[in-house]
Amino acid sequence: MLLYLSTFVLNCVFVVRHMEVVMNIVYIVLSLVPVVFVVVSGCSDPGYLNNKNPSSAELFRIMNKYDPSLICFDCEVSTA
Repeated sequence: MLLYLSTFVLNCVFVVRHMEVVMNIVYIVLSLVPVVFVVVSGCSDPGYLNNKNPSSAELFRIMNKYDPSLICFDCEVSTA
């Protein structure tokens, strides 16, 4: 993030001041869009998966039915 912001500041100082006013606004808006997405994704709650069937017998039944490399052991979901 520091690298992104420093590049933004250097571009504003050396490049943007030589462009037209409309292009300045477009550059600033398009440069701040990723910052908004980073802040929103950093502040949001990612949530978690609930294991609705915690029995190990169910997991072994799934392992016998499907290839074990295709099973997510945290949530017991088959990816096949």
